[in-house]
Amino acid sequence: MSTFLVPDYVALNPVTTMYTLYYQNQAVNVSARVGLVSLENLQQTLPNFDRDAGAFYLAQHITTSHLLFQVGGVCGAANGPNCRGTCGTCDDVAVQGGPRADTTLHVDGGGTRGGACAPTLRTAVDDTAVWFVGVTDNRLVSKPTVRFTDTAGATFVVHASLVTPADGLSGTTVRPAIPAYPCDGVINVDLRVGDGVCDPDLNFPPCFDGGDCCEDSCGLDTTKTNVDDVAAACGTNSYECLDRGVDTTTGNEAEGVWKTYNDAVTEGTTLSTRWRIEVSMGGTSATGLVDGLLLGEACCMRDDAGAEPFGNEHGVFVGSAAAAAPGANCLQATLSSSPSVILEAEFFTASGDLTIGVNDQVTLALTLSGIPRVAPNCTIAGVASVPVAATRVSNDAGGTTDNTAANSTWHCTRSSLSEIDPDISYLIGLEQAPVDPNNQRAPADVNPCSVGVLTRWVVDFTDAAGYFVKGATSANFNVNQVCFDYDKPDVTLIVQGTTNNDPRFAKAGDKVTLTVFLDRPIDLPTRALLALADCTPTRAGSAGVAFTCPLDVLGTTPEGPVELLVEGTYFPITTFRLPDRPDYPDCLLIHITRY
Repeated sequence: MSTFLVPDYVALNPVTTMYTLYYQNQAVNVSARVGLVSLENLQQTLPNFDRDAGAFYLAQHITTSHLLFQVGGVCGAANGPNCRGTCGTCDDVAVQGGPRADTTLHVDGGGTRGGACAPTLRTAVDDTAVWFVGVTDNRLVSKPTVRFTDTAGATFVVHASLVTPADGLSGTTVRPAIPAYPCDGVINVDLRVGDGVCDPDLNFPPCFDGGDCCEDSCGLDTTKTNVDDVAAACGTNSYECLDRGVDTTTGNEAEGVWKTYNDAVTEGTTLSTRWRIEVSMGGTSATGLVDGLLLGEACCMRDDAGAEPFGNEHGVFVGSAAAAAPGANCLQATLSSSPSVILEAEFFTASGDLTIGVNDQVTLALTLSGIPRVAPNCTIAGVASVPVAATRVSNDAGGTTDNTAANSTWHCTRSSLSEIDPDISYLIGLEQAPVDPNNQRAPADVNPCSVGVLTRWVVDFTDAAGYFVKGATSANFNVNQVCFDYDKPDVTLIVQGTTNNDPRFAKAGDKVTLTVFLDRPIDLPTRALLALADCTPTRAGSAGVAFTCPLDVLGTTPEGPVELLVEGTYFPITTFRLPDRPDYPDCLLIHITRY
């Protein structure tokens, strides 16, 4: 061992462990200490021990030295490597001696790889979820065993074929390290190399006819796509096995290149920093599970040093801490065999009235079981998602961002309804159509409103499990009815008066008053023009069906007939007598005059 440059092969900082008969397990941190376990020192120590035991130990020591510093086998086997890349066949970086710190399970939930984090899955269909599992310090680990347990205690294990390296084979390392492919660079134009038939003219190093000429290597090349056909051809031209190796330490015959290569492929363990876990509800192992929480666990990984990364006994399962949501579990799912439902739907308006007109904001409040994947699509009075936006609001089950809440409440708002809204226009047409006793309306078209027409709604959404859910105006929901009053009030009477002695005229200094009577209560107008001058409407009487608008006539008031403009609408003022009101005098048209 004194012939090796120690720092090139052993990581001495902070410490490495070397094994010796006399000093037992030595913690070595300087080059001088390595001499204590050198071959020379060992040979000098052997007389102190039983000769047979010493000879046996010496043979083990020589073999170990050979593996550590020449072949790199221990390094490649990933069980306590002390070797650096300068070992030649060893492809590890320097490994620090002593135990590594334990780590925890890492699940890339909703992270850069797009893995799932506690998804909701439908058991009634073939729903599939994918997780990416590794350990928190990103060390290389072997394929995990992953199992899931439902709330009834039923457990299924994810099939090994569905646990694959996250980045494909290009992102993996194999331990023990696989030697170079014996036939690299060999041109196999006629496909005779590795076809199972021994060809003496091709039986020379390093390829040895693809292993065809040795019984212990023929048909075992896993790179072939037709392995069965090759195996069937083995021995048809007998064997002439020339592929033999020599143990450089003992000088004895050893395995050939193909046996060494095939054994490494068979015995090698694939390591990856992340493993892709796929679970399908249509898989035979995932059937019969009950609704509710499905908890995932992983076990049985080994790192590059052959250690269990969590510090547990081999075979102990562990859960996960989600990187994307600290404290939450990502390696789990919620199973659902039935769609979400609309638990409640209720209208409310800005005015508080349930009979409304234009410019009155209306909101549909929906309570849904669970949390939909995206906001619901709302249609109010036939007008859909834009501009009817759905916004989640807090409720007793949770806040606006609580994805664990049992239900969620959403508000769909329209700033104003209109006569031209598709549903309202259709229903107005039904109301204004002549009554035909032979043409009965469909139940959905029957108008429950004493004034106006019903405000309809339709909602659809995709729930957390992926089910499509749709609801509409129906007695099945706890919905209060909002009626849109499309019928504009009619003027039944206009009474005009003047302080002038002649009721037909008014001049500067006189006051003109117009009182307007309508066929139903109305909101008091906010602005009116009388004779092109502002006048302030006020209530007349207590029934809410009349208002007055007084005007003080000035010298600048335009001459001519008095006209009343209320909220942009002209009221016609003409001479007439109401046939059913003989107690009212003729309504004379007042003129503003200068004289």
